[in-house]
Amino acid sequence: MIPYLLCVVPWLTAAAFAAWTRANPAWVDAIFAARWYPFLVRNMTFINRIRFPVATILTAFAAIWCAAGLIAAVARSFASRDYRPALKAVCRRITAAGCAYLLLYALWGAQYSRSRPMSGATAAVSASYGGEDALPRQCMAWITQANRLAPRVRAPNSILSQEPEDILARVPSAFENARGALPRLIGMTAPAPKPLGFDSVFSSLLIEGMYFPFTFEALVNTSVPAIDLPFVACHEAAHAIGYAREDEANLIAAIVCAESADPVFRYSGVMSSLRYGLSALAARDPGAYWTMLGHMSDGVRADFINRQQYWRERQQTPLARFAARVNDFFLVNAAGAEDGARSYGKVVELLREWERE
Repeated sequence: MIPYLLCVVPWLTAAAFAAWTRANPAWVDAIFAARWYPFLVRNMTFINRIRFPVATILTAFAAIWCAAGLIAAVARSFASRDYRPALKAVCRRITAAGCAYLLLYALWGAQYSRSRPMSGATAAVSASYGGEDALPRQCMAWITQANRLAPRVRAPNSILSQEPEDILARVPSAFENARGALPRLIGMTAPAPKPLGFDSVFSSLLIEGMYFPFTFEALVNTSVPAIDLPFVACHEAAHAIGYAREDEANLIAAIVCAESADPVFRYSGVMSSLRYGLSALAARDPGAYWTMLGHMSDGVRADFINRQQYWRERQQTPLARFAARVNDFFLVNAAGAEDGARSYGKVVELLREWERE
């Protein structure tokens, strides 16, 4: 019986390592974030030169191994009336999953335990967004920017109509252009994200993109509404250069888009910031939310509503609700984000602090 219990060892080791890193953020800053992770990224850049997602192949292989091997073992157990083949197969997969979880932390997950790397840009953020009327003013500023950019972005044959791969390829240059506004980005080069593939499947799971730490790939669902694509791509690239927390990745994406010379990136960034801002405003003052919608130009309002409809149609399925709960569980338990999926929306507070500076 004892050999079977050994399958929990990787899980206990991973949990101990996670707890230790959370208790020692200074070590994570000095060793993991400053030395180990950059070393890994520098020596794995060849994967990002491969233009198809290697993560897809690894994930498919793991899924096939897990399912096919388990089914075969169960069949042997039924045929021989011996439970041991099935039990061994289950233990192997539990062990493999634990090793994967431990490797996840060793390659990237410890980044969640960093002391706030954006602390200089986000210090002293108040829960009130700087006053009762500050959030509406900020939303109005974003609407003004979006109204000004929309005619350039929504014109016939504009660069918004380019292939998604072209937008993804411009992400590294957008990060380079933002170094003056975000000197903390110096030291690592943001990769060009790759198309995730199987877009309809991931849209049904409410997944806009992901960072796959095992291959150091930033992956983007290219079927998301066009106005979201540059922001999502910059968000995943921010994960790739070591910013694990969702609110900080959103902050970096918003700033990179804002500093870009490309109007499509600027429009995507301001529309994403506006989305989070209006969501916070609607929870506090529904009347002010509807007033803000009235200040949008027809094009901006159409883009805003079309995006809402795109995701609302997909949020009502049992599969989408299950995927949302899984994501929230991961953010709370594996990533240590106490607010779970709500941590994405905390970017409004970070943006307001950054703009005050």
